[in-house]
Amino acid sequence: MRGRLKDERGVAALEFAIVAQLLLLLLYGMLSYGFVFALDHNLSQASAEAARATISQPTTSTDAQLINYAETTARNQISFSMAKTHATVTAEVISCPSDLSLRCIHVTISYDYSSHPLIPTAFLGGLMPSTVSADSTVELG
Repeated sequence: MRGRLKDERGVAALEFAIVAQLLLLLLYGMLSYGFVFALDHNLSQASAEAARATISQPTTSTDAQLINYAETTARNQISFSMAKTHATVTAEVISCPSDLSLRCIHVTISYDYSSHPLIPTAFLGGLMPSTVSADSTVELG
């Protein structure tokens, strides 16, 4: 009986089973954060690109045409398929904050991450953002 109590076969497998859970959770968290970071960067880039692209439109364009062009451009710039489908893209022509006599285009993209996560958030639900959004404003010429 004493020989069996001192036998340490299988201890490494047991220790690995305990530590592996923590390591997998840590890896899952890093991947989840990476996806949210990439989505945030992509939405920021899409809103900025849409606002900049609207500058190239003719000065005779109506506000409705500029808004339609900006929203279409923003949606086309989103590279995540889930975000392209479920993101809310809005654009509006406003008075520029720096000079109220000038017109600006303001593009906002908002994505409800809690309803449509890119990867399942079963373990990290409370740590992930509920929405990811970006906006850009550019002066129209």
